[in-house]
Amino acid sequence: MSYASLTPAERAAELASLRREYNIYRQKDLKLDMSCGIPSAPQLNLTLDMLHNLNSASSCKTDAGLDCRSYG
Repeated sequence: MSYASLTPAERAAELASLRREYNIYRQKDLKLDMSCGIPSAPQLNLTLDMLHNLNSASSCKTDAGLDCRSYG
């Protein structure tokens, strides 16, 4: 369907239909988290020894120059 080819009445009907559909999802009160994920306490604890060895003078780059502070 091309919205450009619809009449004003057809566009209004389509908008009303989409709003109804949108409101169905809103009523479900979904809590969607699209982030990469939140690590658990045991997962975070795996890095403690490594973090004790880092300080502001530490190099966070690989020999190839990749900055390890990013997902890379």
